[in-house]
Amino acid sequence: MSPSTIQRLQSSPTWRYAFLAGVASFPLTLALNWQDPSGVWDVSGVALAALAAGYLAKRHGLESTSVGFRTGAIGSLPVLWSVPNVITSVLGLAQPTWFTVLSVVMLAVFVPLMVGFAAVIGALSGRLGGWLAAKSGHPRQPVTVSP
Repeated sequence: MSPSTIQRLQSSPTWRYAFLAGVASFPLTLALNWQDPSGVWDVSGVALAALAAGYLAKRHGLESTSVGFRTGAIGSLPVLWSVPNVITSVLGLAQPTWFTVLSVVMLAVFVPLMVGFAAVIGALSGRLGGWLAAKSGHPRQPVTVSP
């Protein structure tokens, strides 16, 4: 990333909320998935972080759905840490070559789908958080960004 892109992301309140909430969801996401032997990926940590980020964003006049979507995408990054282990496991199995190739291709399709799924869950949770902020009577206050 270029320095101007990084500076633009730092000055964007939407990205700031999403980044902080997404990173805050890492420990909960890792803990929930570490304890689950079934292998089903749990996105409740991402949903909870996106709900809180959407609530706070709406209180400060931001669009809660976009904050939640970005929080979900960032919060899904721990799933990428397991990809090298899965590829190593697949390559170590005694199976036909075509099945190994198919397994790696399926993994290449599955990982982006999981990130997208977490982003959509984040968007829905962020919207719910924004709705809760609006229902609790917090007025929309415009965010002022100093240059």
